[in-house]
Amino acid sequence: MVYSKPPFSGPAEVVKYIGRYTHSTAISNNR
Repeated sequence: MVYSKPPFSGPAEVVKYIGRYTHSTAISNNR
């Protein structure tokens, strides 16, 4: 997977973003 470099305020934001992204993907795959 390739992640772009958006202007985040810190690593915490990146983790939150990735976590939300993977969570959404998991829900879609679960269906």
